[in-house]
Amino acid sequence: MDPRQFLDLALILKNNHASPSSFRSTIGRAYYAAFNVGTKTLDEIGIRVGEGGAAHCTLRKCLASSKDDGLRDAERVLGQLHSRRLRADYRMGDSATETLSEAEIACLEARKVIEAFDDLLMNRLVKSATIDAMKNYARNILRLHVV
Repeated sequence: MDPRQFLDLALILKNNHASPSSFRSTIGRAYYAAFNVGTKTLDEIGIRVGEGGAAHCTLRKCLASSKDDGLRDAERVLGQLHSRRLRADYRMGDSATETLSEAEIACLEARKVIEAFDDLLMNRLVKSATIDAMKNYARNILRLHVV
């Protein structure tokens, strides 16, 4: 499955089902679209971030280790989106996550992160130093499996 389909679903929920639960679900689907595109992208360049809760932090650490401004910005936005998702999933008293504007922000953030990953893959040759820096960090600091 292409994880971008989670963003497609988020947009359907946001645009066609105006309810608190739909807006909360939109945020979650948007986050997981960005997260899963990220793990798939890193896997394609040879970095295995693993599974489970730690993978969320590991993905962001790999992005932060890059020398690429776009990927570093994607790390920051992914962190914001992750915080938004945690509020939507676990803080039922936080009604801010039940609004159309929060759902729209989440979709825009996810799209921005996905675009950064797509740019990395489309420009692999130009960004080889960035990829090498992330691989070295993943291998030597995070002790991940890198191929």
